[in-house]
Amino acid sequence: IKMDPVLIDANLYLESTLSTIVPMGTGSITIDGAVLNFTPELGKRFIIVATGSKDSPEQFAVNSQPMGSELYEFRQRALHASTDVNFLSVKYDSEEGAIYGNAENLGYMDYSITEIKDLNRPISLYFVDAESNEALTRRNFARAFGKNYTVIFAGGKINEDKDKDGFDDGYI
Repeated sequence: IKMDPVLIDANLYLESTLSTIVPMGTGSITIDGAVLNFTPELGKRFIIVATGSKDSPEQFAVNSQPMGSELYEFRQRALHASTDVNFLSVKYDSEEGAIYGNAENLGYMDYSITEIKDLNRPISLYFVDAESNEALTRRNFARAFGKNYTVIFAGGKINEDKDKDGFDDGYI
């Protein structure tokens, strides 16, 4: 990853993140040789997502308002970053559970509204193909008050289940 003058030849691995401040004006980030241009705006936040496969990488930027924060609550949203799934729904605690925020029928590169919660307990999120109602993967999360979370769904079907959890290991 390269983003002058902030990053030069940095490495990020699957499911990794980094956060930084960039100067105002047009910028670009290079990920595995592909360049994504973006224009930071004062008071806005960017999430730059690298997705796709080794043979067909994709990047996109999500530009949004800051999520804000309060001491005794956390804020969360979901982001759909898998080209293998047309529409995604995210549900709490089971395949038939309540919808996570408004994360229902999210198209590729869409994100849900920010949901504010004051219940501090670990959760399981089920990522469901909204067209077939098939549960694609499940992830367990513990969250902390005063923090913001953007849960990103990415990857694709690889027809492997090495961890024997009943879900394809290609989705993250």
